[in-house]
Amino acid sequence: MKAILVEIGSSRGTGKESFKEMTELAAVQLHLVDGIIVTGGTFHSFIRPVFQHWKKKRANHPNYPNWWLAQPFPKVMEKFNHWHAQLGEIPWIVWNHESINIFQENSKRHEFPVEWGSEIIFLKHELEKRSIPFPTRHTSSGTKSFGNKESYTAIAADRAKRFSQLVSRKLLIHDLDFIPFSNVLLELDHLKEAKKVKREKVIINLQKIIENGKLSLEEVAEWSRLSTAEVTEILQSDAPLTPFERERMNNAWITWKEVESLRDQWIDS
Repeated sequence: MKAILVEIGSSRGTGKESFKEMTELAAVQLHLVDGIIVTGGTFHSFIRPVFQHWKKKRANHPNYPNWWLAQPFPKVMEKFNHWHAQLGEIPWIVWNHESINIFQENSKRHEFPVEWGSEIIFLKHELEKRSIPFPTRHTSSGTKSFGNKESYTAIAADRAKRFSQLVSRKLLIHDLDFIPFSNVLLELDHLKEAKKVKREKVIINLQKIIENGKLSLEEVAEWSRLSTAEVTEILQSDAPLTPFERERMNNAWITWKEVESLRDQWIDS
């Protein structure tokens, strides 16, 4: 068996029509040899954002120099498609459905096709199904943006190791869920049509002031009484807010406005 494990990095812009624009792509080639997963060639590239005002982040975004020097999505994907084509039509291994959703959205926005694999394996699903622990993604601490401190190359390497452990635990390869790529893409299209949920105003407001450097994720977490990881997931998710999440995020927004009002009064006095 041959496959590639794919990891992507993204950054969401602001506004009602915002989406997660890809900013990094990493892939690791995997081979199954005598029941052991062996890593092969790799692909990695940063991607220059073109749909958001990312230049405003140059003072505080850790990946600003990488974005500035990178090529835009079509150029990077041209190289990735060529690298992928040399491996043949093989399965992809990704973390979850969101990874493919972001990939597909960027392909449509840039009007540049992606050469998808034959089938897909969702690594998070396989680990959860077997109660195998896995690390959560590391988000920036004290962040004024949504970048990851850890390169997605390192994340892809770690996930490749996890997949190796999964197969080495005396599991037969046919026990894994190989899903035809066409089925996954069709399912995502149906979900988008069914939902088409507008992002709530409180989320748009919080994202805007975070990206403008006026608020940190830690402050949102403190004022909403949620963890930083939970806040990050809510801000980046396209799913509608639950009543509990809406209440907590509104609490954070109201507290920020009160703090800003007190700060303005102090300055004027």
